[in-house]
Amino acid sequence: MKARKSLAVCLTAALLTAGAAFSVNALPENEKIVEDGSYLLMNIPYHEFYQAELNNDTAVDVYTSATKAKVRTGTLAGGSYHVDDSGDRIDGVTFPVKVTGTVDLSGLTQVTDRDTLSITVTNRGKESTTDYYGSQVLFERPTYSYYVLDEAPAFYKELRQNADGSFSFGKAQGEVTEVQAQATFTRASNYGDYQLNLDAEELQTVGTVYGVIVSTKEGTDYGLRHMENIWRNTNLAWCTGDTTVVHGSPTSSEHYASMPGQTLTEVTYFTDEGIKKVSLPDIYVDPVKYVLMNIPYADFYQNEVNISNPRAGIEINNDVPVDIYSSATKSKTLNTGLAAGSYHVNADGSDITGVTYPVKLGDIDLTEYRQVTDADQVEITTSGRGGTTTTVYEGKDALFQSDSYSYYILTEAPAYYKTVNTDENGQLTFTADNTAETVIEEASAELLTETKYGDYQLNVGGLEANTVYGVVLYTNEGNAYGLRDLENIWRVNNLAWCTGFTD
Repeated sequence: MKARKSLAVCLTAALLTAGAAFSVNALPENEKIVEDGSYLLMNIPYHEFYQAELNNDTAVDVYTSATKAKVRTGTLAGGSYHVDDSGDRIDGVTFPVKVTGTVDLSGLTQVTDRDTLSITVTNRGKESTTDYYGSQVLFERPTYSYYVLDEAPAFYKELRQNADGSFSFGKAQGEVTEVQAQATFTRASNYGDYQLNLDAEELQTVGTVYGVIVSTKEGTDYGLRHMENIWRNTNLAWCTGDTTVVHGSPTSSEHYASMPGQTLTEVTYFTDEGIKKVSLPDIYVDPVKYVLMNIPYADFYQNEVNISNPRAGIEINNDVPVDIYSSATKSKTLNTGLAAGSYHVNADGSDITGVTYPVKLGDIDLTEYRQVTDADQVEITTSGRGGTTTTVYEGKDALFQSDSYSYYILTEAPAYYKTVNTDENGQLTFTADNTAETVIEEASAELLTETKYGDYQLNVGGLEANTVYGVVLYTNEGNAYGLRDLENIWRVNNLAWCTGFTD
């Protein structure tokens, strides 16, 4: 006699698995026997899922999460599984397999249609509970947990057991569909060091993405993981060693570290609608990520003076750009002892143009700008009280006298930087500095209204720095003012400016 089934349970199970390429069993009374030729859904660790698919000696790691609710949210992490309810990490992929030969599954967890699971999470301040039934319970079950399928799925991996008792999973079997997609690639991403977006409705509308492989012309493949690398189906991002934390979660870069300098040619998707491939136009993964760049004052300060002041709780604005500094005492602008951190374009010392500052490259083509290398040198002669002095500036120091947007390639990620992108008009735009604000509790300030350096002078105590690249003054009235070397910034702790009274 067949067991009676709850109509509510059956309807829910059908809705939750709609569009899947494999079937949900009728509710059984007992666990099912697994033998050669059986088809299962199984929880497969990322490394083992991708091992047969990749030409890459570095294993695909688990995804570690700081935003723990997302790991346990099926609409965000569908196709993956996690071992426990901590939300600390995603362990791998739940994928159909075909049992090949003798496989001993004793001691492993078999999920049946009698199993249920309720997960309560809080996302964006809103608590929600989702019920999972039957095969869906694998979402929060141990590695190698499995569910016996009634029918052969449209795609699967072959499961074999090795002599030592370990499992191995073959390449994915199933029909491969070619998908046409527009690809957008950028070095600027909030989700990693590189980001690839694919504009293709066929990918955007699939219900579940189990995994994605990015392949290169050089023959290396890279397996991507849910949440850190795959989100919204067609947005792919990864870290190669520069970005160590994304949205509070530590990143895993070892598997992707060899990618810079290679050329992306293909993306393979494993989805609930089968295997889909996207051919890419050759996309070069530029290994250059950070440079020192000459940034004009107006560009350097633009997004520093249009930010929200967290202490005052008001918007900070100033629509008047920061101008270059024009000098009558030309030797001072040519002296790094007085103008360190700045640069000038004109060799006559008539002005200071802006700031030489570390930059992370976003959407920008460097070929139209001057590159300064270790072979470059600039000889500058200045006159002082003791006569003339000639100084030779070599390598990155040669940026001191060079064009705006000249750059020098950095081999390591700097501790502080701005990110540069190109806007719709082809102009460079620079973000605010990436570093967190440090409050100096012991600092002191004295404002003078009589000074030979301007209309106002601010002497700041308690600040120690070898080089000051820039200074922003904020007011409670919502304005901000960027200061420049020599006219406004001198001796690190002394600041002065004119408001119209002093010419």
